[in-house]
Amino acid sequence: MDKKIKVLWMGAGYFTDKKPDATGTWSHSMANELVKSGEIELYNITQSAVKSTLREDFSSITQWVIPSSKLNRSGLPSKSIIRDIVKITAEVKPDIIHIWGVESFWGLLKARNLISGKVILEIRGLKSEIHKYFYTALTYKDIIASFGLRELIKSSDSIISQKRSFKRWGKFEKEIIRNHFFITTQSDWVRSHIRNINKDAKLYETKMLLREEFKNAEKWNYDSCIPYSLFTTFSSIVSYKGLHVLIDAIAILKKDFPSIKLNIAGSTGRQGILGYGYYNWIKKRINKLGIKESVNWLGPLKADEIVKNLRDANVNVIPSFVESYCMALDEAIHVGTPTVASFAGAMPELGKHKETVYYFQSGDPIMCADAIASFFKNRAFSENVSENAYKSRSANSDKCSLQLEIYRDVLNK
Repeated sequence: MDKKIKVLWMGAGYFTDKKPDATGTWSHSMANELVKSGEIELYNITQSAVKSTLREDFSSITQWVIPSSKLNRSGLPSKSIIRDIVKITAEVKPDIIHIWGVESFWGLLKARNLISGKVILEIRGLKSEIHKYFYTALTYKDIIASFGLRELIKSSDSIISQKRSFKRWGKFEKEIIRNHFFITTQSDWVRSHIRNINKDAKLYETKMLLREEFKNAEKWNYDSCIPYSLFTTFSSIVSYKGLHVLIDAIAILKKDFPSIKLNIAGSTGRQGILGYGYYNWIKKRINKLGIKESVNWLGPLKADEIVKNLRDANVNVIPSFVESYCMALDEAIHVGTPTVASFAGAMPELGKHKETVYYFQSGDPIMCADAIASFFKNRAFSENVSENAYKSRSANSDKCSLQLEIYRDVLNK
């Protein structure tokens, strides 16, 4: 048997026995598939609320957990944490280091020569692009109204400060991208932006693996869905995800469909007067529009709960202004739920308009409402889109094989 490839992952992925809520856990599926292939010896360095660096293996994955800490002005954690990472890397002697994302400091370690070797940079979100969409479809009055007691106490929690923070990090993000040669991406949208920053990079296309619950999900069925019900899910309620557009669309639809119900899954953070201003503003907007009884907040959901809600929904809706991929859309396609999504970022790459996904102009609540109504009014159309979406699903095994091919190719460069 050939020697296994030693791969060291660095990023936010934390392997534990606890089932995570919501989305963003596809790296766990990839790790499991890579280990099962028998070709990879996997190591992982991640962060959590620990006092000092500790080793916490998960199954056959050797894992270290370093303390979460505030980054300094140069974008790096404390010197002691960097020393721990460098020491672990030296002990592992990996064939490949795989850095997950440019949203945090990990990529700066290679960019500033703190670690060396063959390093793959995985692109997920791009803060340098996302910051442009914080105010989309919001008036100046809306932005001011999203300031609450929390933002007065801690101004960094306001959407204005969040936008500035994303823009500032974008400078580090571009430094990271400029200083990596092997870069993996999931979409043409991302690749366009990467080429604009680093035209010499070797770009690889990779795919996200879905969790078992979505791979094995029973297909959506019109007879078992709840009429006039909508489902949407967020990793967190932030303005660039476009929830305010969907809320306005609900108000439009309620005139013709009085029993309409929107079920929202995702973390809203602290409730009440000290909750995030944007979330509290959304709730006030719901009350002002007279649709409080039409909106149901579900909180964070596990994968099996998301599948159930997708199967129960008449229509799934994704109103985001920017997506570098969109796992929520991929999940809905795998369940076969008729989906309305904004024509934004990489989302148009995941489906075909009115065949597998109904796209609407990003930020336009009237078009969003009209697309949803098309499914409400037409059973045959709903079933046709559902069937086409379900048939378009890609096999997870292909995605694992693709990742293995990337590792082999990088080793041979």
